[in-house]
Amino acid sequence: MVYLKYYPMQYTLVEHFLSEEGKNYLPQWIKEIKVALNDFDGFQKLELLEDVTDNERTLFLLQFETLDNLQKWATSETHNWFLKKLHPHMLQKQHSQLLRSK
Repeated sequence: MVYLKYYPMQYTLVEHFLSEEGKNYLPQWIKEIKVALNDFDGFQKLELLEDVTDNERTLFLLQFETLDNLQKWATSETHNWFLKKLHPHMLQKQHSQLLRSK
């Protein structure tokens, strides 16, 4: 019998507060950031989410295999570069919430 060790997935729920111009730029930004994320160990997926009660919100779910992988992304120059690209369109700083599967 083979036993596999279970590691809970790490998620970050991110909300960006963008101008209309920023929301128009978002599809291109997502394409670019997904390409960059593929180079980071443990990256699983990036999803744009829709708040069914408030479609004006801009929400992302970012998934990594481990918290260490997620932290390496969050503190990387690449991450900072992508935030700088979005910065001119931000109405306020983004909000992030760390989550993990049980």
